[in-house]
Amino acid sequence: MTARDTKGRLLEVATSLFAADGFDGTSVSSIVGAAEVNKRMLYHYYDSKEGLYRAVFAEQWLAFAQGLVVKIQPLLAGDDTPERSRAILLGAVGAYYDYMAENPHFVRLIAWEGLEGGAISRSLWGDVSGPVFQQVTALIESTQRHGVLDPELHPGHFVISMMGIVTYYFTYGRSLGDLIDGPVFTPEAIAARRVQLLKTVSLMLFAK
Repeated sequence: MTARDTKGRLLEVATSLFAADGFDGTSVSSIVGAAEVNKRMLYHYYDSKEGLYRAVFAEQWLAFAQGLVVKIQPLLAGDDTPERSRAILLGAVGAYYDYMAENPHFVRLIAWEGLEGGAISRSLWGDVSGPVFQQVTALIESTQRHGVLDPELHPGHFVISMMGIVTYYFTYGRSLGDLIDGPVFTPEAIAARRVQLLKTVSLMLFAK
């Protein structure tokens, strides 16, 4: 196994274990055992269990940021109109939904991180997650300038609200089947939820 393989294997295994059991519930021994590497390699590449945990979150947020750019970029073309601002904002909500749907580990990681105090997320704000939210804030403010979103709506609270609407489905979905008369995590159900989500957000924010 090459150095790159070892480092990547540690990150991959740690992502799965941290998602399953959180930071406190995951031991260094369990990580290196599952990765089949020597313990000293973890400390060589990541300094500590906390360093590895931080790397897991950084990778997840950077992947989301890259996916957001890919999905929003086509919407940035054309004239700067209220309709475009609305489409971009809904596109951002849809992009977050898609990332949650495609990355179930991320759902569990952020849930554990919140329960365990959020220190790692706060440490990543300046370099990783903060710039993502700054991009979204710019989209919100653009929509407010065009008069299609209430100017008194605080961008931070908007982001929290949208994250809550999206995340709840993936966090509590297994207990929600009766509400939609069927399974919630089939490809068909996830696609149907996306449609309903964006309809709901659009009506909440833009209906006159």
